[in-house]
Amino acid sequence: MFDNVIQEKYSELNKASKKDVLDYIDNWDGRFPVDYWWRQRHKVAFNSVEHRNSCFIDQLIEYEEEVLVKEYFEKDKKEYTPGRGDYIRKRKMTEAEIKKAFDELDLDKL
Repeated sequence: MFDNVIQEKYSELNKASKKDVLDYIDNWDGRFPVDYWWRQRHKVAFNSVEHRNSCFIDQLIEYEEEVLVKEYFEKDKKEYTPGRGDYIRKRKMTEAEIKKAFDELDLDKL
């Protein structure tokens, strides 16, 4: 009989603990949605060493960059080509402008 009481209390404690943990995670994800987005994107488990070592500022910068690039491509219906850095530029430079900028480059300042 005593074993049954202990087992019953232990079972109740596990249920309460599980609910508390789930409530904590739900509350965390609600307060820090960018953290949730980041963990999903990088397949990082909640409260793992990698998660605890992550930086909210870095997560936010990565998220804002994702939003910025996504908006740019959706607005102009442009396609991203990896390795090209001109996808954020608002206007194209003419060949003459490129040549002039290249000629005016002061390598000593670099």
